Amino acid sequence: MKRFLALCAAAIAVAPPAAAVVLDFEGILSDSGPIWGDIPDGYGGFSWSFFFRVLDTSRFSTYPSGYHNGCVSSSCVGYNGFADPAGFWTGGETFTLNSLFLTAAWNRDLVMDITGYRNGTVVQAKTVVLDTRRPKLVRLDWSGIDEVWFATSNGTDDPTMSGSGRQAAFDDIRINEPTAVPVVPGPAAALPFLAGLLARGRLRAR
Repeated sequence: MKRFLALCAAAIAVAPPAAAVVLDFEGILSDSGPIWGDIPDGYGGFSWSFFFRVLDTSRFSTYPSGYHNGCVSSSCVGYNGFADPAGFWTGGETFTLNSLFLTAAWNRDLVMDITGYRNGTVVQAKTVVLDTRRPKLVRLDWSGIDEVWFATSNGTDDPTMSGSGRQAAFDDIRINEPTAVPVVPGPAAALPFLAGLLARGRLRAR
């Protein structure tokens, strides 16, 4: 009986989810400083590769661009500097990469390969094609990774943009958000349920 009650109590208790964060790249640059820069290690709890940069589109005069079109929240976006692969990682702690918005900065039909790693081994991979005119919501819900990298390729010059290249804009990267919320009765609501189970147990014991 004690074991039965312990199992019921475990079913009622719900462990709190891991801390969720939205990486929107705001607050990294100062209003009076450069309009682009490196993302400092520790931002969002991650280490960042050298080519993962941040850009303040409100002060970026090369317009139009996918950087401007890719803003989802406020004015800053991340981007892969010099169109090189860019990534971020933890010190070994795993996380869930839920979703992010991606926009091609200059080239239409830009191809992006997204790769998730755990302990240096590829465990997830996805390829998406990006547009310069609007951000693309990419849903992943990759759990149990400790590193993610983004690499762009291909695409053709978009004559409606004011530049060219294989850079992409990143915004609102969502980390550790619950992918499903289990329906578990609270203690008060569970009392009748437990009472019924106990009554059934007594009847069977007879």
